[in-house]
Amino acid sequence: MLSIVKKNKAGRSWLIRPLSILIALGVGALVIAMLGYNPFEIYREIVAGALGSAYNLK
Repeated sequence: MLSIVKKNKAGRSWLIRPLSILIALGVGALVIAMLGYNPFEIYREIVAGALGSAYNLK
């Protein structure tokens, strides 16, 4: 017979989310590097484009 038991997953959830973000950034960096670009420059441009600058807010 099967029984359904609720597991307490709260202990690991704080680690899984940031780890998955880091893995996604790493995989993205590998793809960007395989295309021949510098991943750090690309990610810097992404952040700059998302946040803008003080000049753009005027």
